[in-house]
Amino acid sequence: MREFTSLDAATFASWRTFIRIGRFEPTSQVCCVCGVKDGRKPPHVRVWTCGACGTVQGREDVNSM
Repeated sequence: MREFTSLDAATFASWRTFIRIGRFEPTSQVCCVCGVKDGRKPPHVRVWTCGACGTVQGREDVNSM
């Protein structure tokens, strides 16, 4: 739990936001722009387009935001 406290302090100091999410949160299924859940994608799908807003997203990019 101590590592999260350090991350909280570091993000606060750099004017960024740190959000804790659940271990099984489907972050690669949700559009980071509009929040629409597009559903599961096979592991080989690395880039996808949101069906609602048309934003092109990469699986790694979404999980790091």
